[in-house]
Amino acid sequence: MKKIIWLVGMLSIVLLAGCSNNSSNGSEESNTKTTKTESATAYQKLSGSEKTDIKFKVIKGEENSNNAYSLSMKIKNNGTKDVKFDKSKFFLMVDGTKKFSTSLDGNVTLKVGKSVTIDDLFKNVSAEKLDGNKVKIAYLNKSNVVASPKLKTSSDESDNAKNNTDNTAATSQNATTDQNSDSSAAATPAQPDTSNRLVNSPEQAIGLFIQGNGISGDRSGLAASEISNGYQITDHGTAVGVITFDGQEIDQDGTVKSNSVIANANS
Repeated sequence: MKKIIWLVGMLSIVLLAGCSNNSSNGSEESNTKTTKTESATAYQKLSGSEKTDIKFKVIKGEENSNNAYSLSMKIKNNGTKDVKFDKSKFFLMVDGTKKFSTSLDGNVTLKVGKSVTIDDLFKNVSAEKLDGNKVKIAYLNKSNVVASPKLKTSSDESDNAKNNTDNTAATSQNATTDQNSDSSAAATPAQPDTSNRLVNSPEQAIGLFIQGNGISGDRSGLAASEISNGYQITDHGTAVGVITFDGQEIDQDGTVKSNSVIANANS
């Protein structure tokens, strides 16, 4: 009888020990799973430098019948920590104002060195909201701007085509005008009216200057060049007066000096 009681007692001890081990193992496995889950860092908790290691790329889908687009997001983790995102926290801004929220929910975890694409993060985004370079996509709040894509829509492309056409037409028209102007100028070049001039050559102007000033010495330094109202007289490169087309002599200060030699202008 004592042996039976002893055997029952030993069996009970063995069974209790087994249950204790199983409970311990289960607790250890649970703790391990919890640790693995919690090892990914929420994006908003990364430091500024760590956030720069997470790369975002916006992918625009095809235009639908409502002149709207879907936007997907490709994210690559170039950092040193696993990162997790709550898909429902992404939103689209235009000019700093929230315009569109995602309809997705659930978390996505991005391991170090891996990338993931969140398809159709935004659906049916109108072309108006994607206008120009003012679009930004943020996460959780306006401080966490993750992408500033330059997205062209069909309306942008149509406007560009129209502008290019207008510019081409304007350029063509200008070219035609310029060609016509050049052709006209070549055919009928502007010529000064010399019909009423009394002094018609630099030599004549120098002669009048010599005569008007009674110069009898060395004249080799005198020269004349045509200007708007006559001929500029220089002596060894220094301006000394003007002989006008009608034979007057003007000092450098603008005073008419003499017209007594007009009668000899054509001699």
